[in-house]
Amino acid sequence: SGQDEIKELDEVFRSMAAGLRKAEQQKQEFVSMLSHDLRSPLASLRVFLDSFEREVEDNSENQKTKQRLKSSQQSLTRLIGLVNDLLDIDKLETGMMQLELEPVALKKCFDQTKAARNSLALTKGITIAWGPTDIEAVADPDRIVQVLVNLVSNSIKFSERGQTIELVAESKDSWIEISIIDHGRGIPADKVGSIFERFTQVKKEDATKKGGTGLGLAICKSIVESHKGQIGVESEEGKGSRFWFRIPAYSEQADPDLD
Repeated sequence: SGQDEIKELDEVFRSMAAGLRKAEQQKQEFVSMLSHDLRSPLASLRVFLDSFEREVEDNSENQKTKQRLKSSQQSLTRLIGLVNDLLDIDKLETGMMQLELEPVALKKCFDQTKAARNSLALTKGITIAWGPTDIEAVADPDRIVQVLVNLVSNSIKFSERGQTIELVAESKDSWIEISIIDHGRGIPADKVGSIFERFTQVKKEDATKKGGTGLGLAICKSIVESHKGQIGVESEEGKGSRFWFRIPAYSEQADPDLD
């Protein structure tokens, strides 16, 4: 009968859904295990390469050796970045990364972000700037800086020499909205909706030419949502982008515990 067929189909769909959930769980467990197992040997390899670099600098004029060593170090840095990003996103999605919520002065977060990325920006002839702000939010300061560093790094990669990246903080009712504004190449309209998904790159060659793991924006999204906030982007191809995120504002009457 029709009811029996519907029941059978329902059981099939339930079985398929359970199978997909199990496969996703197994994939996450595998990625987490692999990431942990890779961390120590990669750290040891970095120590070896750093030591070898000093030896080459001191005792060799072989430019080809130096170039190969530099290329190996860059590849290793990208691989370590990927492992760290995978571990971060795994902790965030499984709830293992605990937030230390407290009143946070955004100026201090901006200062730390500039200190972390100013050398890279200067190398590319890019300025990181913001106006005076005395705004406070309820947040984990280390994680907010991580979000800002990821977003500023992203803007630096896709900006041209002589451009400025602006950090803006605004109070909006019970929220603080933070914007990272650049005037770089922008994001195509068909990519804006998926830009915060794992391993998303605007162009296929970005992973090799621009660096990055394709996980930075996904990590930003997870951190902001862990703060019960929101994140998004407004962009026009060829004119630049405004990445923004909202987190709860600080109030002396409010308990910093977001739960």
